[in-house]
Amino acid sequence: MPGIIEDIVNKESGVSLRRLTTDEYDQLGETGILHEEERVELIEGLIIEMAPVGDEHEDIVDRLNRVFGDQHRGRYRVRVSGPIRIADASEPQPDVTLYESDSRRHPVPEEIRLVIEVADSSVPFDTGAKKAIYERAQIPEYWVIELPTKQVRIYRLVDGGFVEEVRRIGSINCQAFPDVTVDLQELF
Repeated sequence: MPGIIEDIVNKESGVSLRRLTTDEYDQLGETGILHEEERVELIEGLIIEMAPVGDEHEDIVDRLNRVFGDQHRGRYRVRVSGPIRIADASEPQPDVTLYESDSRRHPVPEEIRLVIEVADSSVPFDTGAKKAIYERAQIPEYWVIELPTKQVRIYRLVDGGFVEEVRRIGSINCQAFPDVTVDLQELF
């Protein structure tokens, strides 16, 4: 809540936000209030507009989809730019999600093995609010691919909290599937 909203909504003001649940958010889409072409996601009960996607962003997502698709051997599913359900108040739409489930509903934390965000202008949001949401949900691994710096922030769950590693060269292995590898030179 940046700026004026932060000033208005505080404990002393007596004003509070009415946050949406994931079910209410989904109903907004089903009834046509939110349209499919709108780039929004539900974060902590608030509808957040997602940053526009540029050519480089889309190219990286396509490359990741191909890499993970080529290596999956039936062990996981790859979701590209699709929603995942976290608790009752967040339904982010990461760029790539690896998960294990045959369900036709949005993946939930227990099924998710890796979440990836490709970030250009959204680096602070992806390494701040989204990281906190994924960590609280106990998502075992989260990568933020930073386009401006050509680096990857890797967050892996250790003893209930994320441990961060930053990589610019070499390759990265998915913790849940150690033979699944992303070569950073090919990615960038």
